[in-house]
Amino acid sequence: MKIILLKDISKLGKKDEVKEVNDSYAFNFLLPQKMAVRATAELIAAAVARQKRAETEKVVRHDELESAAGKLNGKKIIIEKEASAKGKLFASVSAEEILMAIKKELGVTLDSEHFKIKEHLKEVGIHEVPLQVGGKRISITVEIKAKEETTATKTAKTTKKLK
Repeated sequence: MKIILLKDISKLGKKDEVKEVNDSYAFNFLLPQKMAVRATAELIAAAVARQKRAETEKVVRHDELESAAGKLNGKKIIIEKEASAKGKLFASVSAEEILMAIKKELGVTLDSEHFKIKEHLKEVGIHEVPLQVGGKRISITVEIKAKEETTATKTAKTTKKLK
């Protein structure tokens, strides 16, 4: 039986691929689980069109990432976090925070799949963060600064000490 996959299935195929499978496999597993539909001429044409569109979008995204790699390489971003007097952060800097800072400061949108850091950054200072963007290995500098205490926070702490 010919089917069109509605999602990626390991050892069978990727979404929108047309496959020939055993009737019992299709009727007893794939179709009831809504992992596939019976292939008709119209559905096959639509699946092929979606695959072509996805490939075009992938090429465009790759070109955008190549351009972004040139913009990012060697750049520096600054993130402010609350830290102890010894320079230890109260909450570590995650990949998502770095992504948001890159988007805010440099105007480049990336996914977490581009990061190659093994663990969160936990100390104030300058850190080199490796990235894999558009097939290129680059690095950016992330400077983590301790947030300055606000006047209200200082006043509250002073008031507590006086009591």
